Amino acid sequence: NDVLILEQVFKSYGRVSALSGLNLRVKEGEILGFVGPNGAGKTTTLKILSALLKPDSGIVSVGGVDVQSDPRGARRLIGYLPDLPLLYDELTVLDTLKVYANFWALEFDKTAALRALGEYELEALWNRRVRTLSKGQKQRLSLLVALLHDPRLILLDEPFTGLDIESREFLRQRIESLAEQGKTLVVSSHDLADVERISSSVALIVAGKVVSCGAKEEVKAKVVGNVFKIVLAEIPSDLEGLRECTREYFAHGDTVTFRLGDDQNVNEVVKYFIERNSPLRAFGPLGLEETLLGIMKGGNS
Repeated sequence: NDVLILEQVFKSYGRVSALSGLNLRVKEGEILGFVGPNGAGKTTTLKILSALLKPDSGIVSVGGVDVQSDPRGARRLIGYLPDLPLLYDELTVLDTLKVYANFWALEFDKTAALRALGEYELEALWNRRVRTLSKGQKQRLSLLVALLHDPRLILLDEPFTGLDIESREFLRQRIESLAEQGKTLVVSSHDLADVERISSSVALIVAGKVVSCGAKEEVKAKVVGNVFKIVLAEIPSDLEGLRECTREYFAHGDTVTFRLGDDQNVNEVVKYFIERNSPLRAFGPLGLEETLLGIMKGGNS
């Protein structure tokens, strides 16, 4: 059920290596959060997947189609939303759909197009020129365009950047709905909170290689270990007792971050603070953003 396969993919720009033997597999119906620091190779990977860029070597397959030997066939399986939307400022919203329908050799039906625009809250704007739309409206139109040909794999590059709260929520709901329909999505973003919220799995890419891939909690545990964070109403003056129920801990302000050994239980840490009348305001494992920071610092912070 692997819709997307990359094996030992290399890509360089002159003397600069962008991908250094990247391996990645994504299953059908999965929402993969594709995250990493700037310059890690995220956009290069998406461009190679969408047949816009050729790798120097390696295997790239989408839905069983080899992207290098059959780029046209691969593109029909892929919907790509780049970080800079491919829209024409002087076209109207409706004409934009018509142009892309013609590109995919699809029959254009105005009634169906208006209905689709309604699903993306754009129907009232059908005769507006693209240049007059807000950032959120352009992003919704760009996503609709990317889905016109009913692709099996959807690639989203920085989809949340610059969006207001309402537009972000709309996009999150649409991504989840597409996955429920059986679509496979790869979401590359610096907005790690949004990625963590919607993704079913995560691939962390650093220096052109996927260093960890799997379920979110598994990835975080693998990268930074069994690490948790507690926010307290008041930190006890004596924390020495934590050494008995944690492997190590660090206190800063109203927050205690701690790592557990394989034989230690997080409930013992919670019990420790309750017994000392220190109410918990928040508690949980490290978030994806903190995990990524851990990788960038060497995987042990």
